[in-house]
Amino acid sequence: MNKEVQALKNWLSIRTSYPHAESEWVFLSRKGNPLSRQQFYHIISTSGGNAGLSLEIHPHMLRYSCGFALANMGIDTRLI
Repeated sequence: MNKEVQALKNWLSIRTSYPHAESEWVFLSRKGNPLSRQQFYHIISTSGGNAGLSLEIHPHMLRYSCGFALANMGIDTRLI
């Protein structure tokens, strides 16, 4: 998890230059507002296309992949 924690710390230090940087929301739009569901969907699907993935990516896939990763680590699937 150290890479993930460091990535979040890096983002939070960059975010200080955003309007409303003191917001409790982790991810903000360029205007300083919380990302909407539609904005998040657009970011994820565009990133998948930019990465050259052959299938259409959507945010729920992050949940699937996290669940598979946890199951592969031996976490009880009833807890996931």
